[in-house]
Amino acid sequence: MVGEAPAQNTTLWTNAARCRDCNRCVRVCPVKAVRKEGGQAGVCPDDCILCGICVRECPQGAKSYRNEIPLVEELIRTVPLVAASVAPSYMSAFTSAECRGLPGVLRSLGFGIVAETAVGAEMVAQASRKLIDSSPPGKFLCTACPAVVRYVQRYKPEVTGALLPLASPMVAHSRHLKARYGPDTAVVFIGPCLAKKEEARREECRPSVDAVLTFDELNDWVKSRGLSFIQAEESDFDDLKPANGRLFPVSGGFARAAGFSTDRLDQLVLSVTGPEGVKEAVDFVAQVKQPVVMEALICPGGCLGGVGMAQSPGRFAYKMAFLGTVGRATEADKIKAPESAGSEVLSTVSSPATDLAVHYPPDPKVVQEPDEALIREVMARTGKYEPPDELDCGACGYNTCREKALAVLAGMAEIDMCIPFMRRSAELKTDAIVQNSPNAIVILDRELKIVHVNKKFCEMFITGEHCRGRHISYFMEADPYRQVLEGEIDMYEEPLHLSAYGLVCQQFVYKIGEADSVEVVGILINLTHSKKQEAELDALRREAIDRAEEVVDRQVEVVQEMVRHLARSAAETRSTLSRLTDLVRRKEER
Repeated sequence: MVGEAPAQNTTLWTNAARCRDCNRCVRVCPVKAVRKEGGQAGVCPDDCILCGICVRECPQGAKSYRNEIPLVEELIRTVPLVAASVAPSYMSAFTSAECRGLPGVLRSLGFGIVAETAVGAEMVAQASRKLIDSSPPGKFLCTACPAVVRYVQRYKPEVTGALLPLASPMVAHSRHLKARYGPDTAVVFIGPCLAKKEEARREECRPSVDAVLTFDELNDWVKSRGLSFIQAEESDFDDLKPANGRLFPVSGGFARAAGFSTDRLDQLVLSVTGPEGVKEAVDFVAQVKQPVVMEALICPGGCLGGVGMAQSPGRFAYKMAFLGTVGRATEADKIKAPESAGSEVLSTVSSPATDLAVHYPPDPKVVQEPDEALIREVMARTGKYEPPDELDCGACGYNTCREKALAVLAGMAEIDMCIPFMRRSAELKTDAIVQNSPNAIVILDRELKIVHVNKKFCEMFITGEHCRGRHISYFMEADPYRQVLEGEIDMYEEPLHLSAYGLVCQQFVYKIGEADSVEVVGILINLTHSKKQEAELDALRREAIDRAEEVVDRQVEVVQEMVRHLARSAAETRSTLSRLTDLVRRKEER
Protein backbone atom coordinates (compact mmCIF):
# COMPACT_ATOMS: atom_id res chain seq x y z
CA MET A 1 0.00 0.00 0.00
CA VAL A 2 1.26 3.44 -0.92
CA GLY A 3 0.68 6.36 1.44
CA GLU A 4 2.09 9.42 3.10
CA ALA A 5 4.96 8.60 5.43
CA PRO A 6 4.63 9.76 9.05
CA ALA A 7 8.28 10.82 9.06
CA GLN A 8 10.59 12.05 6.33
CA ASN A 9 13.07 9.19 6.59
CA THR A 10 10.53 6.43 7.20
CA THR A 11 10.29 3.89 4.40
CA LEU A 12 7.81 1.39 5.84
CA TRP A 13 5.26 1.80 8.64
CA THR A 14 1.97 0.54 10.07
CA ASN A 15 -1.40 2.25 9.76
CA ALA A 16 -2.61 1.88 13.36
CA ALA A 17 -6.27 2.32 12.41
CA ARG A 18 -6.13 -0.78 10.21
CA CYS A 19 -3.92 -3.01 12.36
CA ARG A 20 -6.13 -5.78 13.78
CA ASP A 21 -3.70 -7.59 16.07
CA CYS A 22 -3.49 -10.74 13.89
CA ASN A 23 0.31 -11.12 14.30
CA ARG A 24 0.68 -12.19 10.66
CA CYS A 25 3.40 -9.61 9.98
CA VAL A 26 5.33 -10.94 12.97
CA ARG A 27 4.88 -14.47 11.68
CA VAL A 28 6.09 -13.80 8.12
CA CYS A 29 8.93 -11.39 8.91
CA PRO A 30 12.15 -13.35 8.26
CA VAL A 31 14.15 -11.27 10.75
CA LYS A 32 11.37 -10.53 13.29
CA ALA A 33 11.75 -6.78 12.87
CA VAL A 34 8.14 -6.11 13.92
CA ARG A 35 7.56 -4.75 17.43
CA LYS A 36 4.19 -5.33 19.11
CA GLU A 37 3.32 -2.51 21.47
CA GLY A 38 -0.12 -1.66 22.75
CA GLY A 39 -1.58 -4.24 20.38
CA GLN A 40 -0.08 -2.47 17.34
CA ALA A 41 2.56 -3.98 15.06
CA GLY A 42 5.24 -1.41 14.25
CA VAL A 43 8.25 -1.92 12.00
CA CYS A 44 11.69 -1.32 13.53
CA PRO A 45 13.66 0.54 10.81
CA ASP A 46 17.08 -0.47 12.18
CA ASP A 47 16.24 -4.17 12.02
CA CYS A 48 14.02 -4.26 8.92
CA ILE A 49 15.60 -5.48 5.66
CA LEU A 50 12.62 -4.11 3.64
CA CYS A 51 11.82 -7.39 1.95
CA GLY A 52 8.21 -6.16 1.77
CA ILE A 53 6.71 -9.49 2.77
CA CYS A 54 4.69 -7.90 5.59
CA VAL A 55 3.17 -5.45 3.11
CA ARG A 56 2.04 -8.25 0.85
CA GLU A 57 0.85 -10.56 3.64
CA CYS A 58 -1.07 -8.07 5.83
CA PRO A 59 -4.76 -9.04 5.41
CA GLN A 60 -5.94 -5.55 6.43
CA GLY A 61 -3.57 -3.57 4.22
CA ALA A 62 -2.14 -1.91 7.33
CA LYS A 63 1.44 -1.66 6.05
CA SER A 64 2.35 1.36 3.95
CA TYR A 65 5.55 2.54 2.30
CA ARG A 66 6.93 5.93 1.32
CA ASN A 67 5.37 7.49 -1.77
CA GLU A 68 8.05 9.26 -3.81
CA ILE A 69 5.84 10.57 -6.62
CA PRO A 70 6.00 14.16 -5.22
CA LEU A 71 9.81 13.91 -5.10
CA VAL A 72 9.97 12.75 -8.72
CA GLU A 73 7.64 15.54 -9.83
CA GLU A 74 9.89 18.03 -8.06
CA LEU A 75 12.95 16.60 -9.83
CA ILE A 76 11.24 16.93 -13.19
CA ARG A 77 10.36 20.57 -12.43
CA THR A 78 13.81 21.57 -11.20
CA VAL A 79 16.41 19.35 -12.90
CA PRO A 80 17.18 19.88 -16.60
CA LEU A 81 17.49 16.17 -17.39
CA VAL A 82 15.74 13.37 -15.51
CA ALA A 83 16.32 9.77 -16.57
CA ALA A 84 14.07 6.80 -15.86
CA SER A 85 15.79 3.50 -15.14
CA VAL A 86 13.14 0.81 -15.66
CA ALA A 87 13.72 -2.58 -14.05
CA PRO A 88 13.46 -5.56 -16.44
CA SER A 89 10.55 -6.99 -14.45
CA TYR A 90 8.37 -4.39 -16.17
CA MET A 91 7.79 -7.08 -18.80
CA SER A 92 5.83 -9.03 -16.18
CA ALA A 93 4.23 -6.05 -14.43
CA PHE A 94 2.51 -4.88 -17.63
CA THR A 95 0.88 -6.56 -20.60
CA SER A 96 2.70 -6.71 -23.95
CA ALA A 97 0.60 -3.83 -25.28
CA GLU A 98 1.30 -1.75 -22.16
CA CYS A 99 5.03 -2.48 -22.42
CA ARG A 100 5.08 -1.04 -25.93
CA GLY A 101 3.55 2.20 -24.65
CA LEU A 102 5.61 2.40 -21.45
CA PRO A 103 8.52 4.51 -22.82
CA GLY A 104 6.10 6.98 -24.40
CA VAL A 105 4.10 7.38 -21.19
CA LEU A 106 7.28 8.02 -19.19
CA ARG A 107 8.33 10.71 -21.66
CA SER A 108 4.88 12.28 -21.34
CA LEU A 109 5.43 12.41 -17.58
CA GLY A 110 8.57 14.49 -18.16
CA PHE A 111 11.49 12.05 -18.35
CA GLY A 112 14.15 13.06 -20.83
CA ILE A 113 15.81 9.65 -20.90
CA VAL A 114 13.98 6.32 -20.62
CA ALA A 115 16.40 3.42 -20.28
CA GLU A 116 16.43 -0.19 -19.11
CA THR A 117 18.05 -1.14 -15.80
CA ALA A 118 18.97 -4.42 -17.49
CA VAL A 119 21.93 -2.50 -18.95
CA GLY A 120 23.29 -2.13 -15.42
CA ALA A 121 22.47 -5.78 -14.75
CA GLU A 122 24.57 -6.86 -17.69
CA MET A 123 27.45 -4.64 -16.55
CA VAL A 124 27.28 -6.21 -13.08
CA ALA A 125 27.12 -9.72 -14.57
CA GLN A 126 30.19 -9.14 -16.72
CA ALA A 127 32.13 -7.52 -13.86
CA SER A 128 31.12 -10.35 -11.51
CA ARG A 129 32.32 -13.02 -13.93
CA LYS A 130 35.61 -11.19 -14.41
CA LEU A 131 36.11 -10.77 -10.65
CA ILE A 132 35.27 -14.41 -9.87
CA ASP A 133 37.47 -15.75 -12.66
CA SER A 134 40.41 -13.60 -11.55
CA SER A 135 40.09 -14.44 -7.85
CA PRO A 136 41.20 -17.61 -6.07
CA PRO A 137 38.41 -20.18 -5.71
CA GLY A 138 36.22 -19.09 -2.84
CA LYS A 139 32.73 -18.19 -1.68
CA PHE A 140 30.87 -15.40 -3.48
CA LEU A 141 27.45 -13.98 -2.72
CA CYS A 142 25.81 -11.82 -5.40
CA THR A 143 24.68 -8.33 -4.39
CA ALA A 144 21.86 -7.63 -6.84
CA CYS A 145 19.23 -7.85 -4.08
CA PRO A 146 19.55 -5.05 -1.46
CA ALA A 147 17.38 -6.97 1.03
CA VAL A 148 19.82 -9.90 0.92
CA VAL A 149 22.76 -7.54 1.34
CA ARG A 150 21.09 -5.87 4.31
CA TYR A 151 20.30 -9.26 5.85
CA VAL A 152 23.95 -10.29 5.63
CA GLN A 153 25.22 -6.97 6.99
CA ARG A 154 22.81 -6.97 9.93
CA TYR A 155 22.25 -10.61 10.83
CA LYS A 156 25.16 -12.54 9.29
CA PRO A 157 28.09 -10.10 9.45
CA GLU A 158 30.56 -12.97 9.29
CA VAL A 159 29.46 -13.52 5.67
CA THR A 160 30.00 -9.93 4.47
CA GLY A 161 33.40 -10.99 3.12
CA ALA A 162 31.60 -13.18 0.59
CA LEU A 163 29.53 -10.27 -0.78
CA LEU A 164 30.77 -9.31 -4.23
CA PRO A 165 32.13 -5.74 -3.91
CA LEU A 166 30.00 -4.64 -6.84
CA ALA A 167 26.99 -2.38 -7.13
CA SER A 168 23.51 -3.68 -7.73
CA PRO A 169 22.09 -3.30 -11.27
CA MET A 170 20.10 -0.26 -10.11
CA VAL A 171 23.16 1.54 -8.75
CA ALA A 172 25.33 0.43 -11.67
CA HIS A 173 22.83 1.74 -14.20
CA SER A 174 22.44 5.01 -12.32
CA ARG A 175 26.20 5.55 -12.33
CA HIS A 176 26.32 4.69 -16.02
CA LEU A 177 23.61 7.24 -16.86
CA LYS A 178 25.27 9.96 -14.77
CA ALA A 179 28.63 9.21 -16.38
CA ARG A 180 27.17 9.25 -19.88
CA TYR A 181 24.74 12.18 -19.65
CA GLY A 182 26.38 14.27 -16.96
CA PRO A 183 26.64 14.12 -13.16
CA ASP A 184 23.74 16.58 -12.81
CA THR A 185 21.37 14.08 -14.42
CA ALA A 186 18.73 12.91 -11.97
CA VAL A 187 17.97 9.19 -12.11
CA VAL A 188 14.66 7.68 -11.03
CA PHE A 189 14.54 3.91 -10.65
CA ILE A 190 11.19 2.25 -11.40
CA GLY A 191 10.74 -1.35 -10.35
CA PRO A 192 9.01 -3.85 -8.06
CA CYS A 193 11.35 -3.55 -5.08
CA LEU A 194 10.70 -1.80 -1.77
CA ALA A 195 14.30 -2.28 -0.56
CA LYS A 196 15.55 -0.15 -3.45
CA LYS A 197 14.08 2.92 -1.75
CA GLU A 198 16.45 2.43 1.16
CA GLU A 199 19.39 1.23 -0.95
CA ALA A 200 19.39 4.54 -2.85
CA ARG A 201 20.02 6.32 0.48
CA ARG A 202 22.82 4.11 1.76
CA GLU A 203 26.22 5.71 2.02
CA GLU A 204 28.00 2.79 0.35
CA CYS A 205 25.84 3.12 -2.79
CA ARG A 206 26.26 6.86 -3.45
CA PRO A 207 26.26 8.59 -5.87
CA SER A 208 23.22 6.63 -6.77
CA VAL A 209 19.57 6.97 -7.62
CA ASP A 210 17.76 10.21 -6.81
CA ALA A 211 14.34 8.62 -6.31
CA VAL A 212 12.67 5.22 -6.45
CA LEU A 213 9.16 4.38 -7.62
CA THR A 214 7.44 1.02 -7.55
CA PHE A 215 5.32 -0.10 -10.48
CA ASP A 216 2.29 0.44 -8.24
CA GLU A 217 3.30 4.06 -7.71
CA LEU A 218 3.87 4.50 -11.44
CA ASN A 219 0.38 3.18 -12.15
CA ASP A 220 -1.13 5.62 -9.64
CA TRP A 221 0.83 8.49 -11.14
CA VAL A 222 -0.16 7.63 -14.72
CA LYS A 223 -3.84 7.38 -13.76
CA SER A 224 -3.73 10.71 -11.92
CA ARG A 225 -2.41 12.35 -15.10
CA GLY A 226 -5.10 10.78 -17.26
CA LEU A 227 -2.55 8.86 -19.33
CA SER A 228 -2.80 5.35 -20.71
CA PHE A 229 -0.12 2.80 -21.56
CA ILE A 230 -2.39 1.26 -24.19
CA GLN A 231 -3.16 4.53 -25.95
CA ALA A 232 0.41 5.87 -25.81
CA GLU A 233 2.48 5.96 -28.97
CA GLU A 234 4.78 2.96 -29.23
CA SER A 235 8.49 3.77 -28.92
CA ASP A 236 11.79 2.20 -27.91
CA PHE A 237 13.92 2.73 -24.83
CA ASP A 238 16.88 5.12 -25.04
CA ASP A 239 20.55 4.41 -24.42
CA LEU A 240 22.13 0.95 -24.67
CA LYS A 241 20.27 -2.23 -25.53
CA PRO A 242 20.68 -5.03 -23.01
CA ALA A 243 20.88 -8.70 -23.85
CA ASN A 244 20.79 -11.35 -21.13
CA GLY A 245 20.70 -8.71 -18.39
CA ARG A 246 16.92 -8.77 -18.72
CA LEU A 247 16.94 -12.21 -17.06
CA PHE A 248 18.18 -10.88 -13.69
CA PRO A 249 14.70 -10.80 -12.05
CA VAL A 250 14.35 -14.61 -12.14
CA SER A 251 16.32 -17.35 -10.45
CA GLY A 252 19.35 -18.23 -12.54
CA GLY A 253 19.21 -14.98 -14.48
CA PHE A 254 22.53 -13.77 -13.05
CA ALA A 255 24.30 -17.01 -14.03
CA ARG A 256 22.92 -16.77 -17.57
CA ALA A 257 23.90 -13.12 -17.94
CA ALA A 258 27.40 -13.77 -16.55
CA GLY A 259 27.95 -16.72 -18.86
CA PHE A 260 28.02 -19.37 -16.14
CA SER A 261 26.51 -22.77 -16.75
CA THR A 262 22.87 -23.00 -15.76
CA ASP A 263 22.92 -26.78 -15.77
CA ARG A 264 21.29 -28.15 -12.62
CA LEU A 265 24.26 -30.51 -12.19
CA ASP A 266 26.76 -27.65 -12.14
CA GLN A 267 27.35 -26.93 -8.46
CA LEU A 268 29.47 -23.81 -8.93
CA VAL A 269 26.55 -21.39 -9.20
CA LEU A 270 23.54 -21.91 -6.92
CA SER A 271 20.34 -19.89 -7.15
CA VAL A 272 17.75 -19.35 -4.43
CA THR A 273 14.67 -17.17 -3.93
CA GLY A 274 12.36 -16.50 -0.99
CA PRO A 275 13.23 -15.45 2.57
CA GLU A 276 13.61 -18.92 4.05
CA GLY A 277 15.68 -20.07 1.10
CA VAL A 278 17.91 -17.01 1.40
CA LYS A 279 18.50 -17.57 5.12
CA GLU A 280 19.39 -21.19 4.47
CA ALA A 281 21.66 -20.21 1.56
CA VAL A 282 23.53 -17.61 3.62
CA ASP A 283 24.05 -20.15 6.39
CA PHE A 284 25.33 -22.58 3.76
CA VAL A 285 27.81 -20.02 2.41
CA ALA A 286 29.02 -19.37 5.96
CA GLN A 287 29.69 -23.06 6.62
CA VAL A 288 30.62 -24.63 3.28
CA LYS A 289 34.27 -25.33 2.59
CA GLN A 290 34.04 -25.71 -1.19
CA PRO A 291 33.99 -22.77 -3.63
CA VAL A 292 30.52 -21.57 -4.47
CA VAL A 293 28.76 -18.66 -6.16
CA MET A 294 25.35 -17.97 -4.61
CA GLU A 295 22.71 -15.93 -6.42
CA ALA A 296 20.03 -14.97 -3.88
CA LEU A 297 16.82 -12.96 -4.30
CA ILE A 298 14.64 -12.32 -1.22
CA CYS A 299 11.24 -12.24 -2.96
CA PRO A 300 9.56 -15.58 -3.66
CA GLY A 301 10.22 -16.45 -7.28
CA GLY A 302 12.67 -13.55 -7.63
CA CYS A 303 11.98 -9.90 -8.38
CA LEU A 304 8.78 -10.86 -10.20
CA GLY A 305 7.33 -11.48 -6.73
CA GLY A 306 8.23 -8.00 -5.50
CA VAL A 307 5.70 -6.10 -3.42
CA GLY A 308 5.57 -3.22 -5.90
CA MET A 309 4.40 -5.23 -8.92
CA ALA A 310 1.47 -3.57 -10.61
CA GLN A 311 -0.48 -6.79 -11.15
CA SER A 312 -1.08 -9.94 -9.13
CA PRO A 313 -1.63 -12.87 -11.51
CA GLY A 314 0.39 -15.33 -9.41
CA ARG A 315 4.02 -16.36 -9.31
CA PHE A 316 3.98 -18.81 -12.21
CA ALA A 317 1.85 -16.56 -14.39
CA TYR A 318 4.32 -13.74 -13.67
CA LYS A 319 7.23 -15.90 -14.77
CA MET A 320 5.55 -17.17 -17.92
CA ALA A 321 4.57 -13.64 -18.96
CA PHE A 322 8.04 -12.38 -18.21
CA LEU A 323 9.99 -15.08 -20.05
CA GLY A 324 7.71 -14.83 -23.06
CA THR A 325 8.10 -11.06 -23.26
CA VAL A 326 11.88 -11.26 -22.72
CA GLY A 327 12.18 -13.71 -25.60
CA ARG A 328 10.14 -11.53 -27.93
CA ALA A 329 11.98 -8.36 -26.90
CA THR A 330 15.41 -9.96 -27.38
CA GLU A 331 14.51 -11.24 -30.85
CA ALA A 332 13.10 -7.83 -31.80
CA ASP A 333 16.32 -6.13 -30.62
CA LYS A 334 18.40 -8.50 -32.74
CA ILE A 335 16.36 -7.58 -35.80
CA LYS A 336 16.40 -3.84 -35.07
CA ALA A 337 20.02 -3.57 -33.94
CA PRO A 338 21.69 -3.15 -37.37
CA GLU A 339 19.14 -0.51 -38.37
CA SER A 340 19.05 1.35 -35.08
CA ALA A 341 20.85 4.67 -35.13
CA GLY A 342 19.91 5.88 -31.66
CA SER A 343 20.93 2.94 -29.53
CA GLU A 344 23.82 0.57 -29.06
CA VAL A 345 23.97 -3.08 -28.11
CA LEU A 346 25.64 -3.49 -24.72
CA SER A 347 27.41 -6.72 -25.63
CA THR A 348 29.49 -4.85 -28.21
CA VAL A 349 30.00 -1.62 -26.26
CA SER A 350 31.89 -1.30 -23.00
CA SER A 351 31.35 1.44 -20.45
CA PRO A 352 34.73 2.09 -18.84
CA ALA A 353 33.52 5.32 -17.23
CA THR A 354 31.12 3.43 -14.94
CA ASP A 355 32.50 2.65 -11.50
CA LEU A 356 30.85 -0.50 -10.18
CA ALA A 357 32.82 -0.80 -6.95
CA VAL A 358 30.88 -0.85 -3.68
CA HIS A 359 32.04 -1.80 -0.20
CA TYR A 360 29.48 -3.47 2.04
CA PRO A 361 30.61 -3.11 5.67
CA PRO A 362 29.13 -5.30 8.39
CA ASP A 363 26.50 -3.68 10.60
CA PRO A 364 25.79 -6.38 13.17
CA LYS A 365 22.77 -6.24 15.42
CA VAL A 366 23.94 -6.41 19.01
CA VAL A 367 21.96 -9.02 20.88
CA GLN A 368 22.54 -9.71 24.56
CA GLU A 369 21.29 -13.05 25.79
CA PRO A 370 19.27 -12.36 28.96
CA ASP A 371 19.66 -14.36 32.13
CA GLU A 372 17.99 -17.76 32.02
CA ALA A 373 16.00 -16.92 35.14
CA LEU A 374 14.41 -13.94 33.35
CA ILE A 375 13.50 -16.13 30.39
CA ARG A 376 11.84 -18.69 32.65
CA GLU A 377 10.01 -15.91 34.49
CA VAL A 378 8.52 -14.57 31.26
CA MET A 379 7.52 -18.04 30.15
CA ALA A 380 5.95 -18.70 33.54
CA ARG A 381 3.75 -15.63 33.08
CA THR A 382 2.13 -17.46 30.18
CA GLY A 383 1.77 -20.73 32.05
CA LYS A 384 4.89 -22.42 30.68
CA TYR A 385 6.66 -23.94 33.65
CA GLU A 386 7.91 -27.17 32.13
CA PRO A 387 9.00 -28.20 28.60
CA PRO A 388 5.66 -29.98 27.93
CA ASP A 389 3.92 -26.62 28.51
CA GLU A 390 5.80 -25.10 25.56
CA LEU A 391 3.49 -25.73 22.62
CA ASP A 392 5.67 -23.89 20.07
CA CYS A 393 2.48 -23.40 18.06
CA GLY A 394 3.67 -20.22 16.32
CA ALA A 395 0.35 -18.42 16.81
CA CYS A 396 2.17 -15.44 18.33
CA GLY A 397 4.35 -15.14 15.22
CA TYR A 398 7.46 -16.67 16.76
CA ASN A 399 8.68 -20.19 16.06
CA THR A 400 9.07 -21.22 19.68
CA CYS A 401 7.84 -20.13 23.09
CA ARG A 402 11.42 -19.44 24.10
CA GLU A 403 11.97 -17.20 21.06
CA LYS A 404 8.84 -15.28 21.98
CA ALA A 405 10.04 -14.91 25.59
CA LEU A 406 13.33 -13.46 24.30
CA ALA A 407 11.34 -11.02 22.15
CA VAL A 408 9.33 -9.94 25.21
CA LEU A 409 12.54 -9.25 27.12
CA ALA A 410 13.90 -7.33 24.13
CA GLY A 411 10.77 -5.15 24.03
CA MET A 412 9.66 -6.60 20.67
CA ALA A 413 6.69 -8.65 21.85
CA GLU A 414 3.91 -8.58 24.43
CA ILE A 415 2.84 -11.25 26.87
CA ASP A 416 -0.72 -11.38 25.53
CA MET A 417 0.49 -12.40 22.06
CA CYS A 418 0.37 -16.01 23.30
CA ILE A 419 -3.00 -17.13 21.93
CA PRO A 420 -3.28 -20.43 23.88
CA PHE A 421 -2.46 -18.57 27.10
CA MET A 422 -5.00 -15.85 26.39
CA ARG A 423 -7.61 -18.48 25.56
CA ARG A 424 -6.93 -20.31 28.81
CA SER A 425 -7.11 -17.03 30.70
CA ALA A 426 -10.43 -16.15 29.07
CA GLU A 427 -11.82 -19.59 29.86
CA LEU A 428 -10.71 -19.33 33.48
CA LYS A 429 -12.25 -15.88 33.81
CA THR A 430 -15.46 -17.09 32.22
CA ASP A 431 -15.57 -20.10 34.53
CA ALA A 432 -14.96 -17.84 37.52
CA ILE A 433 -17.79 -15.52 36.48
CA VAL A 434 -20.17 -18.43 35.98
CA GLN A 435 -19.19 -20.22 39.18
CA ASN A 436 -19.43 -17.12 41.34
CA SER A 437 -22.59 -15.72 39.81
CA PRO A 438 -25.33 -14.93 42.37
CA ASN A 439 -27.78 -16.53 39.95
CA ALA A 440 -28.22 -20.23 39.24
CA ILE A 441 -26.87 -21.23 35.82
CA VAL A 442 -27.45 -24.52 34.03
CA ILE A 443 -26.26 -25.55 30.56
CA LEU A 444 -27.99 -28.37 28.66
CA ASP A 445 -27.06 -30.38 25.57
CA ARG A 446 -29.34 -31.14 22.62
CA GLU A 447 -31.02 -33.88 24.65
CA LEU A 448 -31.74 -31.42 27.47
CA LYS A 449 -29.32 -33.20 29.73
CA ILE A 450 -27.23 -31.17 32.15
CA VAL A 451 -23.73 -30.38 30.90
CA HIS A 452 -22.69 -27.82 33.48
CA VAL A 453 -24.07 -26.15 36.60
CA ASN A 454 -22.63 -23.51 38.89
CA LYS A 455 -22.48 -23.39 42.70
CA LYS A 456 -25.66 -21.34 43.08
CA PHE A 457 -27.65 -23.94 41.12
CA CYS A 458 -26.33 -26.66 43.42
CA GLU A 459 -27.33 -24.60 46.46
CA MET A 460 -30.83 -23.83 45.19
CA PHE A 461 -31.63 -27.41 44.17
CA ILE A 462 -29.69 -29.13 46.97
CA THR A 463 -27.47 -31.07 44.55
CA GLY A 464 -23.85 -31.29 43.41
CA GLU A 465 -21.65 -31.95 40.35
CA HIS A 466 -23.10 -35.46 40.14
CA CYS A 467 -26.23 -33.93 38.61
CA ARG A 468 -24.45 -33.68 35.26
CA GLY A 469 -25.98 -36.01 32.71
CA ARG A 470 -29.45 -35.84 34.25
CA HIS A 471 -32.42 -34.55 32.33
CA ILE A 472 -33.50 -31.03 33.31
CA SER A 473 -37.00 -32.35 34.08
CA TYR A 474 -35.49 -33.93 37.19
CA PHE A 475 -35.38 -30.41 38.68
CA MET A 476 -37.96 -28.33 36.81
CA GLU A 477 -40.33 -28.16 33.87
CA ALA A 478 -38.43 -28.96 30.65
CA ASP A 479 -40.86 -27.43 28.14
CA PRO A 480 -39.31 -23.90 28.10
CA TYR A 481 -35.94 -25.43 27.26
CA ARG A 482 -37.44 -27.58 24.53
CA GLN A 483 -39.19 -24.58 22.95
CA VAL A 484 -35.96 -22.61 22.80
CA LEU A 485 -33.96 -25.59 21.50
CA GLU A 486 -36.41 -26.30 18.69
CA GLY A 487 -36.59 -22.63 17.72
CA GLU A 488 -40.21 -22.05 18.67
CA ILE A 489 -39.10 -19.01 20.65
CA ASP A 490 -35.79 -17.13 20.78
CA MET A 491 -35.83 -16.56 24.53
CA TYR A 492 -38.02 -17.65 27.40
CA GLU A 493 -38.54 -15.20 30.25
CA GLU A 494 -41.17 -16.04 32.83
CA PRO A 495 -41.51 -16.44 36.63
CA LEU A 496 -40.94 -19.95 37.95
CA HIS A 497 -42.55 -21.29 41.14
CA LEU A 498 -40.70 -24.26 42.58
CA SER A 499 -42.91 -25.23 45.48
CA ALA A 500 -40.93 -28.42 46.09
CA TYR A 501 -37.91 -26.30 46.90
CA GLY A 502 -39.77 -23.34 48.36
CA LEU A 503 -38.42 -21.09 45.63
CA VAL A 504 -39.75 -18.34 43.44
CA CYS A 505 -37.46 -17.49 40.49
CA GLN A 506 -37.33 -15.43 37.33
CA GLN A 507 -36.22 -17.84 34.62
CA PHE A 508 -34.32 -16.89 31.43
CA VAL A 509 -33.68 -19.53 28.76
CA TYR A 510 -31.71 -18.99 25.53
CA LYS A 511 -29.63 -20.92 23.01
CA ILE A 512 -25.90 -20.69 22.23
CA GLY A 513 -23.78 -22.30 19.53
CA GLU A 514 -24.85 -23.65 16.17
CA ALA A 515 -25.67 -26.97 14.52
CA ASP A 516 -24.27 -29.93 16.45
CA SER A 517 -22.60 -27.72 19.05
CA VAL A 518 -25.81 -25.98 20.12
CA GLU A 519 -26.52 -25.79 23.85
CA VAL A 520 -29.33 -24.33 25.94
CA VAL A 521 -28.61 -22.03 28.86
CA GLY A 522 -30.94 -21.45 31.79
CA ILE A 523 -30.46 -18.62 34.28
CA LEU A 524 -32.59 -18.53 37.40
CA ILE A 525 -32.75 -15.39 39.53
CA ASN A 526 -33.90 -16.27 43.02
CA LEU A 527 -36.78 -13.98 43.92
CA THR A 528 -37.91 -15.93 47.00
CA HIS A 529 -36.42 -13.50 49.47
CA SER A 530 -37.71 -10.58 47.45
CA LYS A 531 -41.20 -12.04 47.39
CA LYS A 532 -41.15 -12.52 51.16
CA GLN A 533 -39.99 -8.95 51.60
CA GLU A 534 -42.70 -7.78 49.25
CA ALA A 535 -45.34 -9.70 51.25
CA GLU A 536 -44.04 -8.23 54.49
CA LEU A 537 -44.16 -4.77 52.96
CA ASP A 538 -47.73 -5.39 51.84
CA ALA A 539 -48.67 -6.42 55.41
CA LEU A 540 -46.99 -3.32 56.78
CA ARG A 541 -48.81 -1.18 54.26
CA ARG A 542 -52.16 -2.73 55.18
CA GLU A 543 -51.44 -2.28 58.93
CA ALA A 544 -50.46 1.33 58.35
CA ILE A 545 -53.64 1.96 56.41
CA ASP A 546 -55.75 0.36 59.16
CA ARG A 547 -54.05 2.44 61.82
CA ALA A 548 -54.47 5.57 59.75
CA GLU A 549 -58.17 4.85 59.41
CA GLU A 550 -58.45 4.36 63.18
CA VAL A 551 -56.72 7.67 63.79
CA VAL A 552 -59.02 9.42 61.34
CA ASP A 553 -62.08 7.88 62.99
CA ARG A 554 -60.89 8.98 66.43
CA GLN A 555 -60.23 12.47 65.17
CA VAL A 556 -63.70 12.63 63.72
CA GLU A 557 -65.19 11.52 67.03
CA VAL A 558 -63.16 14.15 68.88
CA VAL A 559 -64.32 16.81 66.48
CA GLN A 560 -67.89 15.70 66.80
CA GLU A 561 -67.64 15.72 70.61
CA MET A 562 -66.15 19.19 70.52
CA VAL A 563 -68.95 20.36 68.29
CA ARG A 564 -71.53 19.02 70.72
CA HIS A 565 -69.82 20.76 73.64
CA LEU A 566 -69.56 23.98 71.70
CA ALA A 567 -73.23 23.83 70.75
CA ARG A 568 -74.27 23.17 74.34
CA SER A 569 -72.06 26.01 75.57
CA ALA A 570 -73.43 28.37 72.96
CA ALA A 571 -77.03 27.60 73.96
CA GLU A 572 -76.30 28.12 77.62
CA THR A 573 -74.52 31.38 76.87
CA ARG A 574 -77.41 32.58 74.79
CA SER A 575 -79.93 31.74 77.52
CA THR A 576 -77.83 33.58 80.14
CA LEU A 577 -77.48 36.64 77.97
CA SER A 578 -81.22 36.68 77.32
CA ARG A 579 -81.97 36.65 81.05
CA LEU A 580 -79.48 39.46 81.72
CA THR A 581 -81.04 41.53 78.95
CA ASP A 582 -84.51 41.07 80.45
CA LEU A 583 -83.31 42.08 83.92
CA VAL A 584 -81.69 45.26 82.59
CA ARG A 585 -84.78 46.19 80.58
CA ARG A 586 -87.11 45.74 83.59
CA LYS A 587 -84.87 47.85 85.79
CA GLU A 588 -84.89 50.70 83.31
CA GLU A 589 -88.69 50.57 83.05
CA ARG A 590 -88.96 51.03 86.79
